[in-house]
Amino acid sequence: MAKDLTLFCVTLCAVFLSTGLSGLFLKKRRSFPLDRPNARSLHGRIVPQIGGVAILSSILILSSMVKVWIPVLFPVAAFLGLISFVDDYISLSVAIRLAAQFLAASFFVTIGFSDIELWVRCLSILGLIWGMNLFNFMDGADGLATGMALIGFGAYALAAQTEGDRDLALVSLLVSGSAGGFLVFNWPPAKAFLGDAGSIPLGFLAGAIGVEGVRRGVWGWEFPFMVFLPFIGDATITLFRRIFRGEIPWQAHRSHYYQRLIQTGWNHRTLVLWAYALMVVCAVAALAFPNLSRSGQAVVFSGSVLVGISVACHIDSRWNKFIRGAK
Repeated sequence: MAKDLTLFCVTLCAVFLSTGLSGLFLKKRRSFPLDRPNARSLHGRIVPQIGGVAILSSILILSSMVKVWIPVLFPVAAFLGLISFVDDYISLSVAIRLAAQFLAASFFVTIGFSDIELWVRCLSILGLIWGMNLFNFMDGADGLATGMALIGFGAYALAAQTEGDRDLALVSLLVSGSAGGFLVFNWPPAKAFLGDAGSIPLGFLAGAIGVEGVRRGVWGWEFPFMVFLPFIGDATITLFRRIFRGEIPWQAHRSHYYQRLIQTGWNHRTLVLWAYALMVVCAVAALAFPNLSRSGQAVVFSGSVLVGISVACHIDSRWNKFIRGAK
């Protein structure tokens, strides 16, 4: 009971601290990078990018006050936040960004996972780099990436607490609660954005905590993938489609599924409400997955794939009709 109360208090503190810091930083918006709309944006006004600083500050402050132990997790996230904050200001080159991400992922895996096989460590590094950029790619609509963090890390916390891993539950709640606090200002129409200083560290934390949970035996490899399936599916499919079309993968664009829905008439609020519903369904399926029989797991997995394919096909059909109508 005392442990449950501690988790509840940590979550509330994270929400209120992040909300308070976001409000404070919003008043000092001129000290932060500004997102100026361009031809590839889904918004039409200048918006301050304060979310990353507010969320990371909340996490770092509270993590220093509660006893949790995952080696170098938050220092690496802070390093990524700092590099990305500079990038929000001056647009660093792709080479510098990837080098920083590789350095951060390699350092975290080397320090935290020295007891696992080399090939697993190499895959983990690549997975962490992809997770950072995945979150960044999907941070293009009001409340979308922030809501994914709230729900996804909330699912991590619930799974960890169920398995009796207090550290993993606390860490996940710090991130989930801090994201939830910022969502007050990121809810459509957004008064503030995450910026790369928010999306890159959140992507890293999603992958890092996911891998740490596997290493501790709290969940299997499939769990993080199922929790973040809506983001993984959209970003991965879109990336490969752009590569096949001969486009430069890291260039800004508006061809993600969520972007196409907005371009064909959905507003940001409708989009995030449907996206949240899908995220919750995926999180529930992931939480239930280990308790199912093999046949039950096969049904859930195939059902998830079929739903994903159906949603993608529906959006593609809607987009094609929109393009034909615009000609």
